[in-house]
Amino acid sequence: MAPKIKMEQKKVKLKKEEHCAPRWMDCSWKRIACGEDSCPVCGKIKKEKEKHIKNGEDPNDVSITLDDLSNIFKKILRDIKKEAKTKGVDISKIKSKKDPPAPSEFSLYNEVKKWRDSMFFIIKRTVIRRETLVYTEAFDDFIWYADILPIKTYRQLCNKWEIKNGKKNNDYDYVYTKHVLDECLKFLNEALATLMVFNSDEKHLFIINAASLMFLEKEIRKI
Repeated sequence: MAPKIKMEQKKVKLKKEEHCAPRWMDCSWKRIACGEDSCPVCGKIKKEKEKHIKNGEDPNDVSITLDDLSNIFKKILRDIKKEAKTKGVDISKIKSKKDPPAPSEFSLYNEVKKWRDSMFFIIKRTVIRRETLVYTEAFDDFIWYADILPIKTYRQLCNKWEIKNGKKNNDYDYVYTKHVLDECLKFLNEALATLMVFNSDEKHLFIINAASLMFLEKEIRKI
């Protein structure tokens, strides 16, 4: 078994302090996106949701939405490659000298995933009992961003790993993913603050896991 990787907490020097990604990029991870038909993400998601409804599937299921997003971005990447090829650049041949480690090889990812799984176990029990908090925006936000957090944590760990291993021009995604993680943590903390107010049978567990998130948040922000 490969040893777990602990990333050094040395900050990566970046050329830009703020991300300059197009607005539609946020629609690829936010629970409530812009919803505009002209948006490269939302417009395509709307069409995908119509297909899911016709097939009797839940269009708001997180796993289904993430699969849709993955397919959408694969399509966008194909279009970018075609455009680049018309200009004489074959970006399909541009590869990293070495691929980043698997998710399980990063200690921090494992901790974040463990936190997410423990919270979903608690959430499942509240859903079975149909507690009042289940029908709140805070509950929907929590489920959504708890799923996104380990995904984006791994993405950022890979970004840092690639920068440390000499991959050029990766600053852009590093800065943008930092923005995404900041926003996810903000949404999660706000959702937990609301959910802990309810007189739930799991209230003490919400409090314990909120404290755990505070610890993880410090580590995530150090990536």
